[in-house]
Amino acid sequence: MIGKAPLRAVRAACRDVEEDLRVEVNPIVIDRDSWDSPSPEAFVAQIREQPLTPIMLEVEHRV
Repeated sequence: MIGKAPLRAVRAACRDVEEDLRVEVNPIVIDRDSWDSPSPEAFVAQIREQPLTPIMLEVEHRV
């Protein structure tokens, strides 16, 4: 996930997807600056090289 959502909220949102698709989802939250960096970390560079599917979610923020 690219943005500022709390990892706990992203994991909760992924639970329904896991149940529907019957696959394990291991979300990672990457901030926008790291994603847009011209010299990203190796992990981010590897992800950016692969095909991506945008999924727009609204995550409820809980404190």
